[in-house]
Amino acid sequence: MPNHQLLKAHNFFQEPVKIPVKLKVLHQILEHNIRSGSRGSRPELIREWRLISLNHHDLSNKDKHRNLFYQYYLLLDVISDELVDDVWRYYCLEEIYECLEDLSQACPCHNNQQHVMSLYKELHITREYMKV
Repeated sequence: MPNHQLLKAHNFFQEPVKIPVKLKVLHQILEHNIRSGSRGSRPELIREWRLISLNHHDLSNKDKHRNLFYQYYLLLDVISDELVDDVWRYYCLEEIYECLEDLSQACPCHNNQQHVMSLYKELHITREYMKV
């Protein structure tokens, strides 16, 4: 895939598609706490944040898929951030594998499976570089 297509694909997953209005503020607070690894953040927050963006009745498969990619990139960003506490980065590392598994199951088509495999490789390289 040419670089301009990768950049376009990455930008596509920058924001979650649909979050119910009543949960939007909670989702944003959880996301901020996850990204910053705020003091007092608990691993359960990651699971709660993921569930909010994936489990509501009006979410199409395309939106769910897009939200999963968004989750992957946010968690990868945390894992890559040396300023975030190592323990928190490890919690995010555990959860990113769940995210990849969900992505793999969300769309069993060949192109999606290839993309998920490239994300696994990206994560492996990041882990090696960051020593997480």
